Amino acid sequence: MNQRIQALARLVVMRACGFAALGIAVFMFGLSSESMHMAARAGAYLGLYVCAVLVLKAWTAARQDPKRTELCLLLLAGERPSEIVAHHLISSALRDAYLEFATHVAMGSAALLALSLVLTLSSPASGP
Repeated sequence: MNQRIQALARLVVMRACGFAALGIAVFMFGLSSESMHMAARAGAYLGLYVCAVLVLKAWTAARQDPKRTELCLLLLAGERPSEIVAHHLISSALRDAYLEFATHVAMGSAALLALSLVLTLSSPASGP
């Protein structure tokens, strides 16, 4: 049961991060006509914002009512643990998933910042 809760927690957070990544990618695509380094930098900053939100969600996961989470909705009626155990299992699974994906998003943002730096340094200097 614990492995299923952890897998569902990863799925819930992965889906949310996927939607955030889609929004960031569309925003970056819209900025790419202006300059690629600006689009990469904007994507990196938005990714860092998502990372901060994930860290805050991990920090507050223990205070959240497990019945009001998407994870609890995905569990079948027979799979739901008792209320005493559910709070600990669900909050720790969500906290771990939030922190795992915050790490992934932070690495992606660092890569986008590095790409932005390379693009800035490789672009010809514009005149006055």
